Amino acid sequence: MRILYEDQTEQIYQYRSHLYFISLNKEKQKISLPISFVYKILLCSKIISRFLRIGVSHVVKFKNFYYIILNKKIYLFKHGKFHILRRISKGRPISVCVDNFGNFFYGDYFSNINRQPVNLYKFSYKKKRWQIVYTFNNIRHIHGVFYDSFSEGLWVTTGDDNSESAIWFSSDGFKNITKVKSGSQKYRAIDLVFQEKNILYGSDSPRRINSLYSFDRKSLQIEKIQDVTGSVFFGRRYKSGIFFATCAEPSIHNKLLKAELWWSRDGKKFSCIWSSHKDILPMKYFQYGLIHLPYGEGKKGVVNFSSQGLQSDEDKIISIDTLEMN
Repeated sequence: MRILYEDQTEQIYQYRSHLYFISLNKEKQKISLPISFVYKILLCSKIISRFLRIGVSHVVKFKNFYYIILNKKIYLFKHGKFHILRRISKGRPISVCVDNFGNFFYGDYFSNINRQPVNLYKFSYKKKRWQIVYTFNNIRHIHGVFYDSFSEGLWVTTGDDNSESAIWFSSDGFKNITKVKSGSQKYRAIDLVFQEKNILYGSDSPRRINSLYSFDRKSLQIEKIQDVTGSVFFGRRYKSGIFFATCAEPSIHNKLLKAELWWSRDGKKFSCIWSSHKDILPMKYFQYGLIHLPYGEGKKGVVNFSSQGLQSDEDKIISIDTLEMN
């Protein structure tokens, strides 16, 4: 079971071959995924699902419709029906976004050992067509693309070597793009979390001790908030606070092999509120130990999330009350 999206009005999670939409008054809608009978059988096994990397990986919402990534296909889900938009040819993106016009963005994420050009894609909801809005050269891959409601611009994170690790910004839909930070593993980020005056992120590097950072929007001065025990894979700003999740990834700096969830009410001081060690299955075949944070604004006073490849129960949505925390 994986929680995929949550806001003040609904929660969406996947269990086996179905999506479940839970409304504010606890009404449940069960939607069958558009997959073959064989895939439905395979999704009954958590271990096989992890090995094959199958299932729903992303759900982002705009007004009354959703963009959903399922088995390397992108769908538009509206009025209870799936409409396929495209098949993803290179890997599976880590972080995607929808802007204030309902346009969907994602970037190429694949091994790219030979450093081929890497594309950033946009689906125009109004025009109902895809386009490559920017092509990066001399990077390995795109980690994520993010809509910033404060600036109404779009940010991109890339990796993995020092020269490739960068944070980028565009104010005009990628007609122009600026490299804001680069040149160090310190800028090897995946998710960005936006505040009015600052932008927060965590580093994602097996080559150094990872940390949580904040940089000022005006001065671009960067400040280290604190060190964490592993690579930071996910970050969210919810109604209940700001969250960053580390993963159980093998490295000389992450010897404990556990994933941790870090929380802050204001983005200045973080506390570890949950952790779990990696399970016994090998990471090469069954993926890292991860904490999955859903898209959406979350709910006040509580954070809900899922785990994968950890010793915690993958068949349960984990819920933590944040009202009593300092």
